[in-house]
Amino acid sequence: MSRSTDSLLRDDEYEHDKTTEGFYQVQESKFARSSNITGLTRAWKPLALLVTLFIAFLAGQNTGNIANTDLVLSPTSPGGDESLIKPEGLRVVGLVFYGRRKFVDILDCYLRQNLVANNGWLDEVHFLARTQNEEDLEWLDDLVQRDNLGEIGYKVIPVNATAPDWRFQSLWQHYAAEPDTIYVKIDDDVVFIDENAIPRMVSSLVAHPEASSIQANVINNKGTYWYHYHAGDGTTILPFLPSTTSATLEVSASQDWRTSNLPELSDFEALTFRDTNWTTYLPTRHDFSPQYWSLAASTARNLQISPVVTAMNPDTPSKGGGFMPTVTWPIAAQSHYSLIHHLEHNTLSKYHFGGTDGLWNPWYHHFSINFMAIRGSTVQRVPFWDDAHKDWFGDENTLTEMLPRALDMPLLVDTHAIVAHYSFHMGQNQERWLDRGTDLLERYRGYANEMVCGMENQKVPFETA
Repeated sequence: MSRSTDSLLRDDEYEHDKTTEGFYQVQESKFARSSNITGLTRAWKPLALLVTLFIAFLAGQNTGNIANTDLVLSPTSPGGDESLIKPEGLRVVGLVFYGRRKFVDILDCYLRQNLVANNGWLDEVHFLARTQNEEDLEWLDDLVQRDNLGEIGYKVIPVNATAPDWRFQSLWQHYAAEPDTIYVKIDDDVVFIDENAIPRMVSSLVAHPEASSIQANVINNKGTYWYHYHAGDGTTILPFLPSTTSATLEVSASQDWRTSNLPELSDFEALTFRDTNWTTYLPTRHDFSPQYWSLAASTARNLQISPVVTAMNPDTPSKGGGFMPTVTWPIAAQSHYSLIHHLEHNTLSKYHFGGTDGLWNPWYHHFSINFMAIRGSTVQRVPFWDDAHKDWFGDENTLTEMLPRALDMPLLVDTHAIVAHYSFHMGQNQERWLDRGTDLLERYRGYANEMVCGMENQKVPFETA
């Protein structure tokens, strides 16, 4: 399988862009040589033990200098700003792995909202511009210069995407190097960030020095599909299905983001999807114009014929011996439309689970690092480079499976810190089919325009810009 220039942005996802069986063959040949931690049920080999002891030796003390055990994190739902106070002197840096302007144009509104200059928690936002696309690079430079964003915290860091040392693992080592700084790693296709997500995640990490990192509760994340499906009373993920109407969908800068404007799907229409194979389903429009998704009645039957029923329980080993979740574009679409519905109806609490403080321990399961908070001191303890075999450990595997085990520092998820991640590039190319088969990107843009961006920073679709 060849990789285009654009795919240089997603080395770790390419590592996973294989069949289940092929995925675990890669893990056996690469990671199992030294750690063998990816397969949770496999026995550790002697070399794995040596790697673990080496990491533990580097660890020193778990806390570094930023722990503040006096901080009280109130277990309130999003919206409880008063309970979250940034510790004095704590430096927090957003780390955006940049490459696609069509997403970062929306993300920009949320980043500005979270800057210290705007009473947020991010002292700076560093864009690791790891792409050779000149239009994407010029757009980012223009954004920073046009609005003088460099003066309030935006920094563009050019990265040579053709150099062998500039994989994601090396970027972590070079640009998350301040030991007393908390880094909030943000994928460039994050299209929604709850206003309290970053304060909650940073507060959780400070209040829990035993944690290696704090992950957000990400909509469209391999580690959370199943839990969102089963959370609460079963109305977190709703039975959104592709509309059977042939009406043309207009995409405009004034997009109404609310799902209540979508036509309802009758039970009879919903039943037409009864035998649908969601793992191979593609948009029905031959011209690939955006397609409506409609909400069927919230009945158990309708939910059971919707894409989310294919979500795999992460406690159930797959054919390869570990966790390989379903990441098709229909399950992503249904997850996104459900979130937008909850945004409209102010019911984000549907996504809350875990303990009384909203924290959940996934116990070393592989977790996609779309949005995470981690100490610089923790990153610097990680031997991403396997010197014995002159190869890299995968950054996701290392940070979510190998490191927590080796240091006895669990990865925790703050389930009240809700963000939306647009797409994956493993298996099906979610971005391609979500763009062709839904109007989701414009709904997220419409929501940001109305709720976050401000009149001076309104966004328009790139096709009509």
